Amino acid sequence: MTGTPKASGLCVILCPPWPRSGSANLFWAQTKSYLAMGFEVAVVAVSHHGYHGADSSDFWADVTRDFAFDSRQALFINRSHGRTRRFLSASYWTWRFHGRDSALAIEARLATGSDFDPEFMTLIDHRGVAVIHVNHCMNMGVARNIAARMRDSGRATPTIILDTHDIQADRYRDCAVVSPFNGRIDGQDRLARDEMAVSRQADALLHLTMRDMAHFREMLPEKRHFLLRPTTRNEMSPVSPPGGAKRVDFIYVAGGHEANVRSIRWFLEHVAPALDLENLSVRITGGINGYFRDLYPDLYAAHRDFWTHDWPDIRGVYMASRFVLAPTQGGTGISIKLVEALAMGKFVVTTSAALAGFEGIEGMHDAVSVADTPADFAAAMTDLASRDATVNEAGRAIYLRDFSNTTYMAALSEVVGRVVNR
Repeated sequence: MTGTPKASGLCVILCPPWPRSGSANLFWAQTKSYLAMGFEVAVVAVSHHGYHGADSSDFWADVTRDFAFDSRQALFINRSHGRTRRFLSASYWTWRFHGRDSALAIEARLATGSDFDPEFMTLIDHRGVAVIHVNHCMNMGVARNIAARMRDSGRATPTIILDTHDIQADRYRDCAVVSPFNGRIDGQDRLARDEMAVSRQADALLHLTMRDMAHFREMLPEKRHFLLRPTTRNEMSPVSPPGGAKRVDFIYVAGGHEANVRSIRWFLEHVAPALDLENLSVRITGGINGYFRDLYPDLYAAHRDFWTHDWPDIRGVYMASRFVLAPTQGGTGISIKLVEALAMGKFVVTTSAALAGFEGIEGMHDAVSVADTPADFAAAMTDLASRDATVNEAGRAIYLRDFSNTTYMAALSEVVGRVVNR
């Protein structure tokens, strides 16, 4: 069955607690999409790491503010009392019992053991659950717990849709995620094994890129797989050419994610020295600022003029800039920052690594400037800065065709119609 589903009942969206992240754009879009389909929606932010502790009040307040995607949704927090201390935590001994499995498996168990809000339990017991949309495989155990509760109460078993976001085994490897119990980076085989063990519990899987879908189809051929390209909640329409007062030339917006940190270290250490900063301005904003201030104070101080406050409205950041930086160094998945720049009609200087997730997207190389060496990257920035700022019409056309909110909502509605209405 295809087309718009005849929606009814409750949709539970499970999310890692990553406020103001690229992934949060998709949590927002999912919420809007399921509401548009006619579902009630409960968004649940789930702890999966020791620093998501139940007593981290400032952190959870930030999550609560950012995850209020729509006034019609409900929002719940699954806090965790789990810890990851060698010898001194139950999770350590569980890890040993499971054969010293990967950091991915450890995080999945922490998520599964997080505490449900009593009001959430009352809601699902009263309403039942039609569909569970799981973001990132570490939340699959939480989805299975909800499904089991529905079965045990005599209700229909909800459909579980896993939004993979990435090949997580690659992400853990590329971001050099260290196991909390042995201080090592897990081997690729172990990560892949643990990722598939939890992913195969889903009824259907959604993938952001063609590469990811091909990988999961090979690993889990018995499952249903769908390509669902991302979008951004920072869509601007219409976009007007910049004007008025002088603006910042280049902006980079990012959280303190390891891949972002690696990219900005490369930019600061190798590209910035080749720029004429008397005639070209660069600003970096987002959670990455505090990360550099605390962990790389010398590098932070050497480029003090680059760092700016965390804007409450990302659209304001883009409108205050002429161009966008995306100096991606490795990483996996698809660059939401690049999607966001296209949505805003901005010209971008980026690297080949940033385009890895855009296979099958016609015209990408014509819409962005690609440079992989520090000298070429600096030259591309200098060239752009010398031009009058105009709207990147080619980039906007790609966004509207492949990544817009409307495109995303229609595609997700199609998937739900095929998977849930059986």
